[in-house]
This record gives sequence, structure tokens and C-alpha cells, in this order.
Amino acid sequence: MHIAYLHYLTSDASGLHHVRQFAEAARQLGHRVDIQAMNFHYQVEDTAGPSAPPSLAQRLRRQLKRRFARWLHEPKEFLWNFKYVRREVALLSEEPPDLLLVRDHIPTASCVTTARRLGLPLVLEMNAPAEELRLFLDAYVHYPLIPDRLERHKVHGADAITVVSGALRDYLAAKHRVAADKFTVNPNGGDLDRFHPQVPVDDALPPSFLGQDPVVGFVGSFETWHGSDLLATMASQVGQQRPDCRFLFVGDGPERHHLLSATAALGDRAHLTGWVEHSRVAGLVAAFDIGVVAAAGFYMSPLKVVEWMAAGRAVVAPRQGPLEELIDDGVHGLLFEPGDPQALIDCVLRLVDDAPLRQRLGAAAHARVRESLTWKHNAERLLAVAQRTLAEHALKSHRATRKGA
Repeated sequence: MHIAYLHYLTSDASGLHHVRQFAEAARQLGHRVDIQAMNFHYQVEDTAGPSAPPSLAQRLRRQLKRRFARWLHEPKEFLWNFKYVRREVALLSEEPPDLLLVRDHIPTASCVTTARRLGLPLVLEMNAPAEELRLFLDAYVHYPLIPDRLERHKVHGADAITVVSGALRDYLAAKHRVAADKFTVNPNGGDLDRFHPQVPVDDALPPSFLGQDPVVGFVGSFETWHGSDLLATMASQVGQQRPDCRFLFVGDGPERHHLLSATAALGDRAHLTGWVEHSRVAGLVAAFDIGVVAAAGFYMSPLKVVEWMAAGRAVVAPRQGPLEELIDDGVHGLLFEPGDPQALIDCVLRLVDDAPLRQRLGAAAHARVRESLTWKHNAERLLAVAQRTLAEHALKSHRATRKGA
């Protein structure tokens, strides 16, 4: 099967890891997958070359962007749909694929028009609802009618949809009044070649993190949806109550100040790496004894959790639908009531104090990934959707031809 896989991510987006991992797994299963980066910013960033003094026009554009981006971001993204359609149709017409697979970008719905014009079956990969813009991205003024109507257009226009969690499936099916069987739940996968219990610890870490003290860790962006304030509270309280515990926080983001303030009193027992290349993440996770997700959106199925499980680490996470689909409480990790800082602290303390429990949970988590949560499993689920969609599309085309005759 020849799949054209379109995405609208920028060149520094973490979601590119998912795109590349699925494509590689699908290729290993014998399929052709052509990844196409459609976002105009992607090409600008990737081809900019050596930095040069900005021109007058560039300086003016940057000033206008700083002043007006808050109000004009979503209208600009909406208007880009017309440019995307022209670009996508021209690109895909050169060598039409069997199927169009698109990683959803909330303000973009060009894929529906493109698929119809070219007569291609469309599988849409949705990882978040339009509601995400209003929940978390408060840097911009939001116009709810635009993303909500685009989302409805895509949900009704796609032939099939994959989602990362059952919660997202149920939300979208109810909101847009479509049958739940149009959706297939397909959580993120783990790369067992890179994340497994035998990975050596990153040798760039301070020597104190290579010893016997239990290490509590987190990998990701410090954003509101990751509960950076809860993570900071946990680190402060656990650090005070367990003087031999260490904390390793990998990543960067606007909420980083919460961690810096909370861990200042812990001295060298807390280490914040800042942003790192994904190639280093496995070695940093290898230093963890406990991986902590303090918060996640109601629809999120975090890739980091699957990677920590693959690495055989004990995981602490909120007790909510998507995470309960990955973790059986007390079997693959420990779950706490969302938003309850004391419940989070209690779970972490329990694991800090009980090394055999950490080892048992980590081993079960690794086995869970190996059995059903690798990128190969992810690709197999999506390819099954693609094969079914192709067959249904062929049948519809055949009926239309017979009816026309």
C-alpha cells in the first residue's frame, strides 16, 4: 500500500517523533509511506541556512507579528487552508497514493477538500480536540466558531479516524454526532530498541545521579497541561521528607520557574537539564527509578508514559481514562486522583520507600509495552484501518460506476 502521510508540524515539534516512528514501522511491514511536511514554517526553518542580518521587510514583519499575532494567529491559520489545498493537490497529483493519511492540525481542514478532488480515501489521525486551543494555548485570542466548525467538517469528511484514547473518541463522537465505530483507538507506541531496562545511564549526568539514591523524574515540556505546579509541589514535599531522594527533570517551557523555585532548597539533589535532543532521552530515563506525570488533558495519551514503561520504570500518573487504558493501578504503575497533590505525593513516597514494588511495576510495564504498545503494534492497528478504508472506498466507487452505467 502506498500512503501519503501529511503533517502540519514545525521542524522542532515533538510530534515529529510519532510521525517518523509510525512511518518506519509501516515500512518494515512492507508498505510505502511518503512523509510530507506541509506547514509553511517548516520549510522556512529547515532551509534558512546560516543566519544573516534581517532585511527591512523581515524586521517590519517581526514587529507586526509581535504586536498583532495574538489576534490574527487563528484567522491566518484558517486562510492558509486555501494555500494548503493548492499545494497538496499539486504535490499528490504527481504520483497519487492509494490512501491519504493526515496528522490533524486543529486550524487546518484542507485535507478533506484535497482528498475529494483527487478521489482518495482519507484517514485522519486526531490527537487532540479543538477544545485544546481554549484549554491551554492562551497566548492567542480564540475564535471558537472557526476551529469547532473545521473540526466538524473534518470528522464528517474523513473516511476513518484514529484517536489516541477512548476518551477522545467518545468526546468527538458525541460532539459531532457521528458513530463511535468511525474511530479507532490507537495509542502511541514505544521504541523497544531505544527504551528498555538495559539502556546505560547518560554519562553527562552529575555523578550523584549514578548512585543508589532513588531518582524521581519527568521528561517533557513544562506547560500548564503537564501540571508543572503539581510537579513542583511534589518535588518540594518529597524532597523534604526523603533526604536521600533525587529529582531529574528533563525539558523546558514557560512553567519551568515552578520547578526552579520548588527545588532551590534541594541543592544538587535536583537537576534540570533544559531542552535535550530526543536521542538523549533514553539514557536520561535510565537514571529514573520513578517517572511522574502530574497532570494530563482528559484526552491525552502521553508518549512519555509508554517510553518510561518500555524502559521498565515505575510510573505514577493521574487516574483518568487515557492513562487507565495504559496502566492498571498497582500492576503497571500507581494512579492517583487528578489534581490531588497529597495523593500524588503519597504515591511517590510509597515507591521511594519500596524498591521491590518499583521493580515489580517496572517489569510489568515493560511486558505490557512489549505485548501491545510498540510502534509496530501502532502501525498494525492503523494499517488495518487503512486496508478497511481502501476496501470500502473501492466498493463505493464500484457501486457509483455501476449506477452511472
